[in-house]
Amino acid sequence: MARRVGWTETAWRVSRILAGVCLVLLLLFAVGFVVMIRMPGKSHLGPLPEMTEHERVLVDALRRDVEELAGEIGVRNLSEYPKLRAAEELIASSLTAAGHEVRRQEYRVDGRACQQRGDRIMGMLALEMLGYYSDAEASQGYPFPLSLFYPSKGDFIGFVGDVSSRGLVREVIASFRGHARFPSEGVAIFGALPGIGYSDHWSFWQIGVPAIMVTDTAFFRNHNYHQPTDTPDTLDYDRMARVVAGLEKVIADLAGPARGPVSVER
Repeated sequence: MARRVGWTETAWRVSRILAGVCLVLLLLFAVGFVVMIRMPGKSHLGPLPEMTEHERVLVDALRRDVEELAGEIGVRNLSEYPKLRAAEELIASSLTAAGHEVRRQEYRVDGRACQQRGDRIMGMLALEMLGYYSDAEASQGYPFPLSLFYPSKGDFIGFVGDVSSRGLVREVIASFRGHARFPSEGVAIFGALPGIGYSDHWSFWQIGVPAIMVTDTAFFRNHNYHQPTDTPDTLDYDRMARVVAGLEKVIADLAGPARGPVSVER
């Protein structure tokens, strides 16, 4: 009888410990959801609206530039430096033709050039891959555990940052959703998660600047990524133009007088 009572007490204690652990995990999940995943505004659902005249103009301009970059200029990197400079000139001329002022400045991957100049940077947006979309089920992949929370169709544009860039992620996606009727998802999560820091925004994290990646999620969706099949005809220029038009308004909001810069810590 004493042995039975002992086993009963032990089981009761174990059950209480397990219940406590489950409660802690549930609380951590809830906090993580609010802090890292829940974003302001709502992603657009349903058919896309008719394109504006500005978006139609962007379609032609984007197609022209992508085809020139992929065709006439071709592969460009440090081993093909003249082509890298040619790409720079093409991008600068396209931005100038669109009415933007283009200024060049030194940039280093580790961000030290920004620190040495004392630049005051309020945030950084890395426009990564923007042009590949799919309406097929299971066309979208994720690093675990994001697949538990995000859509299975690769029809959205993503806004991605680390936890310290959460404020910028939320501000940018709220602005985008306020201006653009286009599917969008956002996350501010640990930068060590695969894919989260895979672009130029990573170097700005290293100097304490909020930075995010705007992306179609690259190889998590586009199986042509960095392959010979990664050609201009695989991109969706209509949807890319809608995203670019929305980002123009986001940048205008960020550059508004109500938003002050963020100092780069020395």
